[in-house]
Amino acid sequence: MSLSLLEEVEDYVEQSLKTGSPQQVQRSKKQMMERMNEVTAGINVEELHPKEKADFVLSKDIKSLDHIGDIVTSTELQHCRVKKMDRITPSGEAVSFSLSMEAPDSSVLCVPLSSLRCSLVPV
Repeated sequence: MSLSLLEEVEDYVEQSLKTGSPQQVQRSKKQMMERMNEVTAGINVEELHPKEKADFVLSKDIKSLDHIGDIVTSTELQHCRVKKMDRITPSGEAVSFSLSMEAPDSSVLCVPLSSLRCSLVPV
């Protein structure tokens, strides 16, 4: 799968969320879920050898892809809260950590990295 294809999908999803009706968005989500099932069926996580350090760590639990969460707006994201933050690992000027978020209805969230902001607050 090429980067340009992923960018096209991202643009399509963003455009659908901006202009589509809830029914169109749900149809798109269903199509994406079907495509995800096709793609993930052929993935053997044990054979993957990343060449670069990624923003996300690939989970060996492929079942986590069965439900990608509900489609939420940025307004709804403001009502989410940080449930747990751990595994804080400083590495030079960068810091990595594990973050768990919870929506008011306790649903699973799929949040793009671009929607997250991190601020350091002295305690």
